[in-house]
Amino acid sequence: MKVEKVKISGMTCTACASRVERVINKLEGVDKANVNFATETLSVQYDNDKVNSSDIEKAIEKAGYGVEKNTKNYSFKVEGMTCSACANRVERVTKKADGVVNSSVNFATEKLNITFDENKISVNDLKI
Repeated sequence: MKVEKVKISGMTCTACASRVERVINKLEGVDKANVNFATETLSVQYDNDKVNSSDIEKAIEKAGYGVEKNTKNYSFKVEGMTCSACANRVERVTKKADGVVNSSVNFATEKLNITFDENKISVNDLKI
């Protein structure tokens, strides 16, 4: 089971929060969904094999609300790469991480430029 917090925009009352809860609880694989109207946050526990964060975001948007993302751009020095295949592997692995929006590695400068949602993954989670 995976637990995730999602910031929601566009809710104007507690009925909106209840609607989001109902929509998310109906998704296959969702164990428990709870919306805190005051903080505009959805806390959801789900089976990552049956549903993913993208499915949850789409359901929220289909219900008429928005998902706030807290994206940040960072650049890291990556040491130990010996060829462009190493750079491709670092790029491929980081792109698979939940919350990563974009990732690119420059082998020549040994730099990883990455854009990610801080609501889903932290800088410490990205450090290798």
